[in-house]
Amino acid sequence: FDVLLDLLSYNTHYNAFYANMVANEMFLDSATLRNSVVARAKHLGYLPRSTKGSKAAVTLTITPTDSPASISIPKNTQFQGEVGGISYIWCTQNSHSVNINANGVYTVSDVTLTQGIPSTFRYTANTGDTDQRFLLPNANTDTDQLSVTVQVSASDTDSTVYTKANDITTINSTSTIYFLEEIENGRYEIQFGDGVLGKAVSNGNIVILSSLICDANATNDAKSFSVVSEVGGYSNVKVVTTSTATGGAAAADIEEIKFNAPKSFESQN
Repeated sequence: FDVLLDLLSYNTHYNAFYANMVANEMFLDSATLRNSVVARAKHLGYLPRSTKGSKAAVTLTITPTDSPASISIPKNTQFQGEVGGISYIWCTQNSHSVNINANGVYTVSDVTLTQGIPSTFRYTANTGDTDQRFLLPNANTDTDQLSVTVQVSASDTDSTVYTKANDITTINSTSTIYFLEEIENGRYEIQFGDGVLGKAVSNGNIVILSSLICDANATNDAKSFSVVSEVGGYSNVKVVTTSTATGGAAAADIEEIKFNAPKSFESQN
């Protein structure tokens, strides 16, 4: 009887502890696990901030070996920037077209470089698979740099760029939008419409997710940059920093989510 009473006491204690922990995770104020906090914030329509890559501004001067009418610099052209003796990859945030100026020089100013390594994930939509998910598998993804494109099929390269949904009152069945939410382990998932609230993807569509995997605030204060390879097809490129790197940040932590989510809900974003 002593042994049975001990077992029952232990079992009761463990069940009480478990029930207390489960109950705490059900409320935003008392939750301690990130997945629980994010889930509670989701009910308030709040999306936690992702990791952010640092941004710097540079002026590029290109000396070509010929005399082109203009030089095109594609988005995500890579550069190298050093902080604390460690080299990081930086990418042009936008594409640029460089024309020759009055002095016969090909130069472009205010080129924004964002720290991060380009990454692209491709999924083939299978409408028969109810468990299919379109994920950004790296927790250090900068969602500000996310580009979502839907290609018709593997044989048809026509594609449509989708934009992030911000106001569902303006969305109809043909709106090419996507929804973004944080899931387990700090990763993000892209969801598409259902044919009523946003356009649904069709079977065989190719979903292309492109973004940058960044190093958060470790790259703030970068001051010098150099080319990694050719820029617009030319290797003789001078890079002058006009704005030191700032803005890099880690993803929102639990306390930030707890503080911001209710206030965002109260003010309806």
